[in-house]
Amino acid sequence: MLENAEYITAEELLDQTQKLYDEGAIFCTASCIDLGNEFEVIYHYNLENGLRMKHLRLKIDKNETVPSISNIYLCASLIENEMQELYQLKLSKIAIDFSGGFLVTKETPKSYMIKAPDYKLIPVERLTAPCQRTCPAGIDVSRYVRLCGEGNYDAALAVIKQAMPFPGILGRVCLAPCESACRQGKCGEAISIKQLKRAAYEYGRYTDTATAKPTGKKVAVVGSGPAGLAAAYFLAKKGHKVTVFEALPKAGGYMRVGIPEYALPRQILDAEIENVAKLGVEFKLGTAVNSLSSLKEMGFDATLLALGANQGVRRSNIIAAFSGAADVFKKFGLAVENINGSNVLKVDDDTLSTSQEGVFACGDAVNGPTSVIHAVASGKKAAASIDQYLGSDGKWVYENIVAHEPVSRDTFLERILPKSKPLSVKYDIKQAKERNEETAGYSREVAAAESKRCWRCDLEE
Repeated sequence: MLENAEYITAEELLDQTQKLYDEGAIFCTASCIDLGNEFEVIYHYNLENGLRMKHLRLKIDKNETVPSISNIYLCASLIENEMQELYQLKLSKIAIDFSGGFLVTKETPKSYMIKAPDYKLIPVERLTAPCQRTCPAGIDVSRYVRLCGEGNYDAALAVIKQAMPFPGILGRVCLAPCESACRQGKCGEAISIKQLKRAAYEYGRYTDTATAKPTGKKVAVVGSGPAGLAAAYFLAKKGHKVTVFEALPKAGGYMRVGIPEYALPRQILDAEIENVAKLGVEFKLGTAVNSLSSLKEMGFDATLLALGANQGVRRSNIIAAFSGAADVFKKFGLAVENINGSNVLKVDDDTLSTSQEGVFACGDAVNGPTSVIHAVASGKKAAASIDQYLGSDGKWVYENIVAHEPVSRDTFLERILPKSKPLSVKYDIKQAKERNEETAGYSREVAAAESKRCWRCDLEE
């Protein structure tokens, strides 16, 4: 008789397992009992550092499927594979088998041999890896990391630019929340994802000037910081005519006036802005917008307020990108609220629409001072809402840059074996000196080696 056992249904399994994981329970093993017409599966967990056990029990018809818990406890894939092979128990979405390799996880801090590889090709599906889940812009991190490892920097750059238009900028100044989520960090050092984004930009070639058929709709974007530029990029890709208004003499917003050149070379910034202009986006520099009504009179169907803030404005907790205006939001009759000490526009959380019809806002204007990657993500979200407002679907159609590859067990093992960083990291010092950069990027060889440390958390069999 098992003490502290709880009977659950297959539908409840994942929720109950996630709850135990969140409480710090350690997965020990699982048992499968053949009862004739059905199976009883029992999952065993260690609680409170071994002081007590917890058992989840479920009975299921032999024709039904049990959801795999290996995407919560990766080490469970061993016993789940064995139950499949010995009992023909049907399991769905087992995390990819680390066959033939040694596995280290948070739950099993030592190394354990899983089992010998069977050298069969595994049909794989892709899921959203932790790195991609935590990326504000939703970049397919695992895919471009793999492509860098294969030396295919052209495709890696294309994958990045489909989700976010500024790899050169963010390869230098991104806060890289993806690296904090990287599972490699549990047993060593996380993948240097930001450096690999930079490598894709430096060594890749990808021309991205294709746009949808012109819609005849005009959009005014006020502010040329990361949020405004990102929105302009995606709106232009959907076929809308975009005009960016900037009070400063050059575009870039806070990226130009607030980030030192040694951290973000201006030639990189200028090149990324030029790529936006190549989509047909018009820039009106040194042009302050004095009223929203004037934009309507100019024939714009929608307006996006992408107001950033320079350092002085950030310190005063007032966001204003218009020349000589300290409180442009109220001046334009827009509702304002205070968030964390910053006066920001009050918008609909889902659509980023303001209190005026056809007027949207994003970036610092909505969130207060944030990072470049968060501003880019906000601009992308606003662009989707405006696209829907103008009668389209608000979706970005991505080109299939690379096929979803089949992965053999032994091939996958080769990819995950190098767990530590290369002992000798070679940086492109010459390139950094030419741009007066404080931090150099990876050489091609080191970028490829670093990419191969990826565990490919985006794959499941």
